[in-house]
Amino acid sequence: MSLDNFKTEKSRNNSGKATRGISSTREYTDEELIDMYKTGLSTREVANKSTVGQSQVSRILNKHDINTRTHANTLDQLNLDDEETYSYIISVLACDGSVYSSGNYTYRAALNVIDYEFAKQFRDKCEEFGFHTYCQELNKEDGNHKDQMKVNISHKEFYEHWESLSPDDKKSIWLKNEDTMVAFLKGAYESEGSIWKSTGLVLEISNEQNCVIESIFEAGEHFGFNFTVKSTKPTSTGGTMRKLAISKRDEVKRFIQFISPCIKQTPR
Repeated sequence: MSLDNFKTEKSRNNSGKATRGISSTREYTDEELIDMYKTGLSTREVANKSTVGQSQVSRILNKHDINTRTHANTLDQLNLDDEETYSYIISVLACDGSVYSSGNYTYRAALNVIDYEFAKQFRDKCEEFGFHTYCQELNKEDGNHKDQMKVNISHKEFYEHWESLSPDDKKSIWLKNEDTMVAFLKGAYESEGSIWKSTGLVLEISNEQNCVIESIFEAGEHFGFNFTVKSTKPTSTGGTMRKLAISKRDEVKRFIQFISPCIKQTPR
């Protein structure tokens, strides 16, 4: 949900006077502040978005009998037993997402993409997994970039868990069984895959992390897909970007049908 879609007119009664208890300079009604909170924002983030103090946001929620949630900051609040969803989320974060701390007790995981269907699917998977998410649209005003959707997650213990994962740990999550392998391939392709039409069809997935590349080869081979290294090039961070490809038309079509991605199902 885009926060820019919330109305910004002043709240007034039929007489045109400001509604009792609501400042005439306040941008958002109680209902709109509650809707913001329900998208996954904290009371502090709602306060920062509006002209209302954090304590007043809490009072408004209490007044309307809205149960305030505790921060989902422990791993036991996450559905780690859902190995397929876990594999998909880790795959997307490793390929197209980010997990970071910016200080001031801020611990984030995020996905920032132009494909809204991908962002919505990732958000839904994260909600199933137990995360509280906050989605926002990022409007690019210079005309040279497409608008984007950002999915935000705030979770300290998941950040610490992510930091503790070695490349081999990630591979063990992705390659644990056939369901986790399909989920991994789906997340990797939706993040960094594409189909090109040349003399035939060419499917490509690019990444610079060895654990991702090795897992694509292993999972692909398990299901009978012949990935080859199409190109390599150095990155600005000192790593190597590898582009893996499937070059047979029938195999490309079978791969798309097999993983059923929400985007990139046809040639660019």
